[in-house]
Amino acid sequence: DVERSRGLGDVYKRQSVERQVLEEYRRPGATLDDLLTSDTLYASQRMATLYGLEAVSGEGLQPTRAPEGERAGLMTHPALMALLAKPDQGDPIHRGLFILEQLFCRELPEPNMDDVSVPPFVPGQSTRDRFAAHTADNACRACHSLIDPLGFGFEQFDGMGRFRAVEEGNAVDASGQFPEAIGLSGSFNDANEMMDAVASAERVQTCFAQQWWRYAH
Repeated sequence: DVERSRGLGDVYKRQSVERQVLEEYRRPGATLDDLLTSDTLYASQRMATLYGLEAVSGEGLQPTRAPEGERAGLMTHPALMALLAKPDQGDPIHRGLFILEQLFCRELPEPNMDDVSVPPFVPGQSTRDRFAAHTADNACRACHSLIDPLGFGFEQFDGMGRFRAVEEGNAVDASGQFPEAIGLSGSFNDANEMMDAVASAERVQTCFAQQWWRYAH
């Protein structure tokens, strides 16, 4: 599976992300909400097959969709989910940190590496259970209480960015509670519900404008 993913080419997968962004910007009346919740992706025939998207034909990237309820917008794009993951598993820390820094413009201090101790993988244990140690450890709780709840919302995507309903024989739990410190409250059941709330948050809209200004200059 890893070799199949590599065979698609990192450049080609990056083009898929860029195409999704450009198409939203080109569309008259497009909003940030559209970018973060749209169900349209752009994929080649091989990408569509690997990621379980609607079949496409022809050369290059073609518009397609994921099965209903599986993906919502740019943050759940297969290439981005694969980038923010380990080669053989999902990574709630880097996924949550990406959302926190890029959509909420929240900067966190560098971690004290002497205090970091991620438990080793145990067969039959979910990624969520394994990383729950961060919020239980006093040395890690301050930052990971902000990062992990957002990262766990993407648990339905494996290390290659494929949608999954089961991990290690157990049903995937992608539910969570927004940390009040980021200006959102309430709960969500999966990435789709999380991104619906994130896209309409005033703090996210302000952060997006700030990020766009940085990029433009």
